[in-house]
Amino acid sequence: MKNLKMEKIKFGIQLTILMLAFPVLFVTEIKQADEDMKKINWKNRNSWKQRNLQPAKH
Repeated sequence: MKNLKMEKIKFGIQLTILMLAFPVLFVTEIKQADEDMKKINWKNRNSWKQRNLQPAKH
């Protein structure tokens, strides 16, 4: 009986750790993707500014 109780406790702890780990991993991935998008947008914005600095052809 004691052994079964310990197994249930171990399973509960493992399940809790997994339930806590997935949201943390998800948030980390979202932050990384957000940073990558900001870098891409910043590069595009800079290239757009450089194109606008050239004199217009009439």
